[in-house]
Amino acid sequence: MKKFITIALCTFLLTACTNDKPVPEALVVHIVMLENNRIFKPETRHVSAMRKETERILDVRQQVIGNDVYVECMISDIRLNKQENSYGDGYIELSVDGKKVDQFSTAAFIIKGLQRGKHNIKLDLKGMHGKRYHLSKEFKVTIE
Repeated sequence: MKKFITIALCTFLLTACTNDKPVPEALVVHIVMLENNRIFKPETRHVSAMRKETERILDVRQQVIGNDVYVECMISDIRLNKQENSYGDGYIELSVDGKKVDQFSTAAFIIKGLQRGKHNIKLDLKGMHGKRYHLSKEFKVTIE
């Protein structure tokens, strides 16, 4: 019995301690060389892919409590920061009933003190230095 446990333990340790992890590969890329307006034969190379490019997504959840709206944004691949020379890719611009109200550099915030009635809320993701992400979400809330 001891031999069996020793063999099983050694086998487990030898197979578990491998460092052979596969590297994902992208599609084959054909490179065409141009020199003095002449086209050379294309080369075929495999390109290693470290990360899959994904579509940027803005997902918003909101909850009305009293006269306040609690907002939580889930944003893929963008760091929020509205200061010009800081680490970050952009900020969220808030519009209430068509009027720009505020800018936020956090993914969760509270819209405070809304009047009674129906309101149209728009969140627009803006980039630094004029960069546009074309990501926005609109939703309606009713304050009672």
